[in-house]
Amino acid sequence: MCDVLDRVESKGRAEGEMKRAKETAYNLYNMGMSDEFIAKAVNVSVELVRQWLGVGMSM
Repeated sequence: MCDVLDRVESKGRAEGEMKRAKETAYNLYNMGMSDEFIAKAVNVSVELVRQWLGVGMSM
């Protein structure tokens, strides 16, 4: 039972971290940062940042 709770907690934590990264990406984008800079800042791929912000986004 504890193993199941640990997995659920871990999944929730990962989802929360991804949500924060996405919010930060939007904030950085609104500040005029490039998609490459944003990807480095939030530690995700450039492709994921572009997906979050809309395909074909470049600065």
